Amino acid sequence: MPEYRDYSRFFEEVVKTPGIGDELSLFDAEMSEKSLRVRDELMSKLLDEDELRAMRDLECIADYRNYRRYEIYKEVEGKAPIPLSEYGKFTLQRLL
Repeated sequence: MPEYRDYSRFFEEVVKTPGIGDELSLFDAEMSEKSLRVRDELMSKLLDEDELRAMRDLECIADYRNYRRYEIYKEVEGKAPIPLSEYGKFTLQRLL
């Protein structure tokens, strides 16, 4: 998802940076400029005065399901798989 792309890259960079969490903090480690901006943005959310909004934003960032689009398919014997995101719409359209 485009709005989570920078966060995803930041977390990938953090995971690949040796020593973070052991002898290095996020402030000591060498990171790209983009990752430094994301780190600072996350810190500002952690320290935001509007705690409710900050927690809601951080929960969305922490939820891995927001980083990709997922689809589940219904398989009926003898028919092509139907994406569940369309299955309900198709059924409703048939009824109308």
